[in-house]
Amino acid sequence: MLRVPIAQAKAGMVLALGVPHPAVPKAYLLRDGAALEDRAIAKLAELGIRDLWIRYPGLEDLVQYVNPGFQNACRELTSNLSATFDAAMMQSRVELEFSDYRRAVVGMLERIAENSKAAIFVNDLGGPGSPAARHGSAVCALSLLMGLKLDFYLVRERARMTSQRAKDLAPLGVGAMLHDVGMTRLPPEVSARWAATGNEDDSAWREHALLGFDLVKDQLEPAAAGAVLHHHQRWNGSGFPCIPSLSGACIPPRGSHIHIFARIVAAADLFDRLRHAPGADPALPAVTALAQLRREPFTNWLDPMVFRALLAVAPPYAPGSLVRLSDGREAAVVAWSPEDPCRPTVEILGALTAMPRRGEPSRERLNLRTERTLSIAVIDGQNVSSENFDPASKDDFDLMRYARGTSQAPKGKAA
Repeated sequence: MLRVPIAQAKAGMVLALGVPHPAVPKAYLLRDGAALEDRAIAKLAELGIRDLWIRYPGLEDLVQYVNPGFQNACRELTSNLSATFDAAMMQSRVELEFSDYRRAVVGMLERIAENSKAAIFVNDLGGPGSPAARHGSAVCALSLLMGLKLDFYLVRERARMTSQRAKDLAPLGVGAMLHDVGMTRLPPEVSARWAATGNEDDSAWREHALLGFDLVKDQLEPAAAGAVLHHHQRWNGSGFPCIPSLSGACIPPRGSHIHIFARIVAAADLFDRLRHAPGADPALPAVTALAQLRREPFTNWLDPMVFRALLAVAPPYAPGSLVRLSDGREAAVVAWSPEDPCRPTVEILGALTAMPRRGEPSRERLNLRTERTLSIAVIDGQNVSSENFDPASKDDFDLMRYARGTSQAPKGKAA
């Protein structure tokens, strides 16, 4: 199977996965196995469908990286969050049932457990609901995926708890999904200004963290409420809100003084916001957002270990992606390594046809980690040749190295 941008879809291609309706929960525009027609492709594009998963002989093994159950759970969460945010905007007080949100998170974790190889972010998670709900769902999904990768780190950072309790991801997921609930309490002009500019220095916009905490502090577990309050804290101490100290000074926490859940949500939130920055339509490729996170000022904002986890679950070039190499050849990403994420293994496709015939000569596979003269230049129609990045050292991005306890995580920069 292959993920094809809607602009490159052709009549005769056969869907490997159904196409969910972008506005109607649990409804599908087309089912898997449907053959595309020109009229259907045009209608899908009109409805805002960005890409399609199609059947492609020789790439059947890529199904291991796709988890429809998890994607459906995320879509359902988007719909439910949209209702929650709408209620929060209309009412002075909103009843938040932690048990309901916990069940939703546990359901998402169960879907992930069904296929551990698919525990990566392979494409945008749409779904019926507002942009704020889409963002909340995406941040929740990313946070849970990172939390699973960071189980060893959670135990270390929450050392006063039992191992089992330290690794309980339900509060993380709930805090992640509701991290921006305070945005519903901002004046319309502040929300509009933020949507247009994305200016994080806007003091009126910054109030949303405290407003959100006030909404949830008496209704959610402390760890979940804390993630809502502190999801804009930064590893270098330049985040917000500040915390009053015994001396009377108000200082933002830094480093490991920030709760690990807030650090995870901060990374997921920033990654998704960079991809969906004002004016970014379609969303920026994952590699572009990740490359930005490695530059100033963002490189000092994230816990280095959490950044490694983000790389492990949100690959720059996810398996199944259609890309163009620096020599002009079209290829499909078929495998990748978090240790050198911008150099995946690709399979040369040649001209993209509606349905290649079975029995064609075996296509060439290239491991870009060894083919150093080649790189990926285009994904989803966007030029990313300047966004590829390499690890500073062999083990720079190797999360498992730290999980094995062979070294201590360096403090300071995310890369």
